[in-house]
Amino acid sequence: MNNYKSAGHKIATINRLGTIYFNNELPDIDLHGPGQMRIILALSRCEDGITQEELAHHLLVDKASISRMIRPLVDGGIILREKDPQDLRAYRLHLSDAAREKMGDIQQKAHGWTEILMAGFSTEERELCFSFLDRMLESAHEHLKGTCHGKKKS
Repeated sequence: MNNYKSAGHKIATINRLGTIYFNNELPDIDLHGPGQMRIILALSRCEDGITQEELAHHLLVDKASISRMIRPLVDGGIILREKDPQDLRAYRLHLSDAAREKMGDIQQKAHGWTEILMAGFSTEERELCFSFLDRMLESAHEHLKGTCHGKKKS
């Protein structure tokens, strides 16, 4: 058997397990994919909302993907999608009032997931782990500089 270890596979698996965790802990939100919790948390930090394009850029996904990712959240009343008054071709996304009321619980569950992942780690190990993850993220960004959503710019 091969001794190859894949950091990407482990990170992707943790991400998938996180989706299962959030579906179990927040069943009334009805998440359909791993990116949806990231969308909710990103929108919680945007008082004036954000355009779909800005959100796609922030989450490193293309515009078609962000449309697919937000559709169930709009249908479920978690996100409001409205025409942008400054650019009528664009849509601004906001959390609904119902979603904002749940943000305390959502953030508590997000912190809880981090605590589950870090169970048994000392303070120093936690800091080291985040430092390594930050370095991995920086390396990935640096390597993919000049690309757009993983595709070479023409």
